Amino acid sequence: MPTQLKAAGTAATILITTLMSLNGENDDVNGFALPTSRVNSDNGILSDNDTECDPYTFDRVFESDFCSAFVTSRTSRSIFSIAETRASNCASLAQTECVLSPEIGLAVPAVYVVSRDTNAIKSIIAPKILDSWSPATVRVSSPMDELMMRRASLNETVFIEFLTIDKTIARETVYGDDAFCVQLLLRVFDEKCVREMS
Repeated sequence: MPTQLKAAGTAATILITTLMSLNGENDDVNGFALPTSRVNSDNGILSDNDTECDPYTFDRVFESDFCSAFVTSRTSRSIFSIAETRASNCASLAQTECVLSPEIGLAVPAVYVVSRDTNAIKSIIAPKILDSWSPATVRVSSPMDELMMRRASLNETVFIEFLTIDKTIARETVYGDDAFCVQLLLRVFDEKCVREMS
């Protein structure tokens, strides 16, 4: 019987009916011990590069001093607004519906998801997963290099609490690629950061 594997090339979900060998990889996104690096070399909250768009390539995890709820809640709305504009530009350039904050030089854990229906971008800042359902094995690829893939065990549905761009706390159930995007964010930051978020 064919195995189903969802493909979330941080863009679209595709149903694949045969489990293909990924050069012997059977790992989760964090199945390897990866080196840790700062989001920005100057340890700042937002890089100075206005055109920052550096897609994640599964070669490191990020550490940040901007993970705690206290720091996140005190971050200027203008920083989040600049980051959202960068994310929109990056999503267009990389042709993806999921942008992770380190990809645009923002050291606060956040994801930016683009609606397929309206093309509007939504900021999900410092998300905490409160519950999750429907486990799936997902192919995750870099939007700039679809051959650079990893498999990850993620859930198709997650109930999250997060900060909006207006700095209000929201709770929402997200599905499919948006759920995968949130979960991927929590895997690209180190354990210390993820603990501080929760």
